[in-house]
Amino acid sequence: MEKAVLAAAVRNTKERQNVEGPFMDIETRRVEKCSLMKTFRLKAGNQTMDILCTTIQKESLGGAVAFISYASIGSIINESFVSEENLMTKEKLHNFYLNSKVVSGTVGSRKNTSLSMSINFTFQHEKIKRENEQPLCVYWQGSSWSNEGCQVISSDENQTVCSCSHLSSFAILMASTKLQVDPVLTMITYVGLSLSLLCLFLAALTFLLCRPIQNTSTSLHLQLSICLFLAHLLFLTGINQTKPKVLCSIIAGTLHYLYLASFTWMLFEGLQLFLTVRNLRVANYISAGKFKRRFIYPFGYGIPAVIVAVSAGVGHSNYGTHTQ
Repeated sequence: MEKAVLAAAVRNTKERQNVEGPFMDIETRRVEKCSLMKTFRLKAGNQTMDILCTTIQKESLGGAVAFISYASIGSIINESFVSEENLMTKEKLHNFYLNSKVVSGTVGSRKNTSLSMSINFTFQHEKIKRENEQPLCVYWQGSSWSNEGCQVISSDENQTVCSCSHLSSFAILMASTKLQVDPVLTMITYVGLSLSLLCLFLAALTFLLCRPIQNTSTSLHLQLSICLFLAHLLFLTGINQTKPKVLCSIIAGTLHYLYLASFTWMLFEGLQLFLTVRNLRVANYISAGKFKRRFIYPFGYGIPAVIVAVSAGVGHSNYGTHTQ
């Protein structure tokens, strides 16, 4: 289609030609003389393309440029042709969908070849852009959409302006920066954690207040119950506190610490149970109060603290979320 439209533009004696139809809108331009920084704006439907006159003269085979807006081809080469391997993004994106007409720009040179000057495209959105959505300027690369060589210049609810270093077929791909939450799984999470909090609270009270059953095992159970109780409570109250960013990072780091501490106390429970079953004398020493205070508590709460401190030192920005 691009070759046919461009060939017709070269043969036509008119400098500018517009064609509107049910399947596509077309505008072509012929260029003979150029001033240094003159820019042509081609419009097809509600979409526009801004290209320097010198770029047309330098890259065009016949001094002509064509801009095509397709009415319905976007429903064929839609978001199902999105491959995350071909998309260069700073964050994880979800729920892709095309949110503009598919357009093509051509000057007759080979597609996807880098041009001396970038070309700007203005796309009108098919649907209003929502708060948690991010637009991507993409072009058709063989059998999927890619955003290499294209970047978003500006974007609002109704339109997005893109700058691309090559000509091809383009569109706006909209993606959500926030993962869509399943309400059923959310309800299961909150109900399950609430029941866990109740059971952990009762278990901690039992291990703490019932003196006849207090021994090394119940002491380990008590620490595990406390860590899990605090972790679940913080998860329920703070998982959605993503603003401000510092608070979000503190919550993430604290959750990391509490769950690591829970695993540490489970490890000690397993070791204590193993030594008890083997009926080793070491188990008797573990039961001693001095050994507990000097070794078990520092290791139980110290090892997770060291891990979290190292993790925060190496990549503190990883505590929190990039989708605030």
